[in-house]
Amino acid sequence: QQQQQQQQYNDGRADEQQQQQQVLICHGTDDPFVSAESLEAALEWFQQRSKTSLLQLSGAQHGFTNPAQAYDAEAANKAWRQAVSLIRRAFREE
Repeated sequence: QQQQQQQQYNDGRADEQQQQQQVLICHGTDDPFVSAESLEAALEWFQQRSKTSLLQLSGAQHGFTNPAQAYDAEAANKAWRQAVSLIRRAFREE
């Protein structure tokens, strides 16, 4: 199976699939676990493989969507709206 997947990359079919993939990175600017360098590296990695959007959420911390962690209702709602919007656009483009 791995060899079959590699063949897809080699013959260009994976490139077409990657161009259709959409990724949304939601990052809290006060996240103590994700450094600016890590975020930049992740963003670059995803941008090379897909259509990537970055949503920076001012003041939000790691786990901003999790009520058991650093829940931030405003940031969670913004992230949710962006995710729903991305999904709607993706289905319209098919």
